[in-house]
Amino acid sequence: MQSGFYGVYRVGHISLDWPLITSLVERWQPETHTFHLPIREMTVTLQDVAMILGLHIHGPPITGTCDIDWSLLCSELLGVVPPPSQIRRSSISARWLREQFSYPPTGVDDVILQRYAHAFILALLGGALFTNKTGTHVQLCYLPLLRDFIEISHYSWGSAVLAYLYRELCRVSLDSATEISGPITLLQLWSWERLYVGRPVFCRPPVPIVVPHVHDDVVDGLHDHLLPDEAFPIDPLGHKWRVPLSWSHNPSPHVLTFYRDQLDAQTHDQLKCRCVLWEPYTVDLIAHLPAICQADEEIWRTMLPLICFDIIKRHRPERVLRQFRMQQGIHPPCLIDMEQHLVDRRGRHQYDWVTFHAQYISLWATRSELIATAPLEITTMSFYDPYM
Repeated sequence: MQSGFYGVYRVGHISLDWPLITSLVERWQPETHTFHLPIREMTVTLQDVAMILGLHIHGPPITGTCDIDWSLLCSELLGVVPPPSQIRRSSISARWLREQFSYPPTGVDDVILQRYAHAFILALLGGALFTNKTGTHVQLCYLPLLRDFIEISHYSWGSAVLAYLYRELCRVSLDSATEISGPITLLQLWSWERLYVGRPVFCRPPVPIVVPHVHDDVVDGLHDHLLPDEAFPIDPLGHKWRVPLSWSHNPSPHVLTFYRDQLDAQTHDQLKCRCVLWEPYTVDLIAHLPAICQADEEIWRTMLPLICFDIIKRHRPERVLRQFRMQQGIHPPCLIDMEQHLVDRRGRHQYDWVTFHAQYISLWATRSELIATAPLEITTMSFYDPYM
């Protein structure tokens, strides 16, 4: 739990509604990092990441060098050297990882438990947050950041996850790709929280889910020593969707054409109806969430680039101030560097990204200084407002 990924684990696997995801992807604008809808722009922000997944936003960026002997690194932190056939450039076979570390032996020392914890967290990162299109391999570049279980939670995993999501949305939009990967669960839960299009209804209230016992510092096994939910921290908001759901209220559930039509039919007048929730995170709701969900509130509206190794994506809360209960003015000029869309790890598997992106890492250190702000929105925005 000290690693900071307990919330991600509790959100777990949620079946994806691919027609809904597709309908959102079609409205993504890589120039602004926002979805363009009839009711104007919306996007996934650092606030959404914190609320839904319970990830830290403050802290050093997720980056480092990829000029590493991955076999030696695995030997150090996993206690085993993978066969050459199981390592592909800077990634490791997800299947091999599961087979090697599914069931920790009993009566072992802390060193062995830490190795299993390293493998568990690495698999969680590769399977839930930083997924690739194939799903067969997990990136090893995150493994060096897992050395110290206390330091793990101090990194800005939330900003890295959002950068990764932005990159995937931009890639699909610019390259006409047919598949999208990354933290798609975050995107779907964001849509369910803020949009009524495609949102299911609960068949019954959430029920407790038994989870593995957690040692003081490391995961103490993945399948044994079960404890009741009361022994664990409060779950982040995304966990509430891990219950039976129904789409019976939709005339044509899970149909892409239906979702497209519903999104296109949104009008300003529907703001008074069940169209969009600009700010779903009410004071009462936040009061029942874990402290980590609101710990970094002061930088939710930072306008600086988000970093995840090769990825640099600017956060644009000033374009969606209504999501923060603020008045939205006319957008300032868009300053997104489109050249950043061309930078990735293809052909750069041994790069030192700390050096390559030094200017952006320095900028991230000033994240508390460049905050989007505006007067609070007291009433619904008029159709004749200059922004509209």
